[in-house]
Amino acid sequence: MGKDIAIKKELFNGIATLIDQAKNKVAVYLNTETTLLYWNIGNFLLCELKKNQIAYGKQILVTLSQQLNWSHLIELAHI
Repeated sequence: MGKDIAIKKELFNGIATLIDQAKNKVAVYLNTETTLLYWNIGNFLLCELKKNQIAYGKQILVTLSQQLNWSHLIELAHI
């Protein structure tokens, strides 16, 4: 019986390790994609604002920041 418990514990620990490794991979992937998203948004805005005048670009940023609210970030967090 003691051997059975040791085997069950070994199986549990092995599976728990696999789950933890998968969680870590998902976290790294999500952080990478989130960082790339933010960079791409910034790059897109910069390119668009270069096409226009600086004063106009400042107004666009104010308007955009009002339109993009926390609901967009919450949606991303559920991905």
